[in-house]
Amino acid sequence: MEVYCEEYDTILSKLSNSQNVIIGSDLNFDFLKTDTHISTTTLLYSIFTNSFVPTITKLTRITHNSVTLIDNILVKSNNNNRVYSGIISTNIYDHFPVFCSISLNR
Repeated sequence: MEVYCEEYDTILSKLSNSQNVIIGSDLNFDFLKTDTHISTTTLLYSIFTNSFVPTITKLTRITHNSVTLIDNILVKSNNNNRVYSGIISTNIYDHFPVFCSISLNR
């Protein structure tokens, strides 16, 4: 997990000079556990340090045994853009689809 966090930080660092970046992924790090899982805290710190913001803040995967927030869309955008995101609640799969819409104001 440490190597994963380092590699992800390297990628985010390379993208941090860009104005508008959207990264969607199933990170497999539960953002609900930043208090108890150091690698998740490290990853989230890297995300914020590189000026990205996670746009999903609610549960994205629900099984009979657990609930997690592991699917996310990271956005780095200038302040004039409006970002809308959410989760589509469905029972066709244990991961909920996530979406993000950005209004580019030029």
